[in-house]
Amino acid sequence: MLEQRLESLEAQNYDLRQRLKESMNDLSKTRGSTEKNLRSKYAGVNVSIDNLRKELQLVNGRIEEIDYLLNRKLAQYDEDGHKRQERLEELSLSVARSEKQISQLEQYLNIEGKPAPPSAIVAPVPGTTSPEAPTAKQLYNDGRQAFDNGKMDKSRQLFLSLIKDHPKSDYADNAQFWIAESYYREKWYERAILEYQTVIEKYPKGNKVPAAKHKQGMAFLQIGDKANARIILNDLVKKHPNSSEAKIAAQKLKEF
Repeated sequence: MLEQRLESLEAQNYDLRQRLKESMNDLSKTRGSTEKNLRSKYAGVNVSIDNLRKELQLVNGRIEEIDYLLNRKLAQYDEDGHKRQERLEELSLSVARSEKQISQLEQYLNIEGKPAPPSAIVAPVPGTTSPEAPTAKQLYNDGRQAFDNGKMDKSRQLFLSLIKDHPKSDYADNAQFWIAESYYREKWYERAILEYQTVIEKYPKGNKVPAAKHKQGMAFLQIGDKANARIILNDLVKKHPNSSEAKIAAQKLKEF
């Protein structure tokens, strides 16, 4: 009986060892598979992290590039604004000097307040009326004729008389435009710019506004101020797109 009991225990022990061995093998296989899966996932995570790092480097580089371009653009705007301010100050000084020279010249020639000589005073003939003042159309036509003949001073005097005596006339804005044109013709571009501005501000609904903006932009070009010329010509194209001057301005802007 003891021997049988011993054999039974040995059989059971063998069976347990076999089952333990199989369990160990299964555990080893499971562990290997798990480690393989983990290594695969870990490698994938590393690849994703590397890709994210590369994308982050690209984003950082782009941000630095945009920051550099933005700073350079802002610096350029500041410089252009400073140059425009300097140019406007130069124009103001130039106008002030010119007006002073004109005033001194008038005082020297005793133009202002100079009484007319006796021979120039014509006494009215009894029974007749004094001649009528010229109409706006007459002053305008005479001013244009003087301009076409190259008599800029005379044309300005006639146009100024028109504006003074007939301020609400349909010819008033045209007269102001031709005053500006006379200075442009004489290459006094700074004064022409101011006179064109008078057309734009004083007669905003007049038919000469597009032409005044165009010639004002061209005057700025003549004195080498491309920044202001570009601003004015762009404004002309934007606000008066159907005008012939806008088409000329658009073509001129392509040359900048």
